[in-house]
Amino acid sequence: MDTTARVMLDLLAAIELADDSIIDPDFAVSLMESASAELEMCSSDEQFIISEAINKKLADLLEKKASPKLIEFYEKFEENFSVARYSP
Repeated sequence: MDTTARVMLDLLAAIELADDSIIDPDFAVSLMESASAELEMCSSDEQFIISEAINKKLADLLEKKASPKLIEFYEKFEENFSVARYSP
């Protein structure tokens, strides 16, 4: 599940941060809304796995001094997608 969580997070980040010339904005919104609705149905175990994947990804992004927009996406993911936050 950890690998699945990482893949899902990377795909959602790519959709969120893609230029309008890459992905249709209306389609992107539809995908993000659909993902949000599905994530609201995650069990607490699934939410924990997602939260752990976010924590690992954030640590990696901060170490690599990644784009502020990408870091912000991960920092706000749990709030934006109604996933419970678990701290390390």
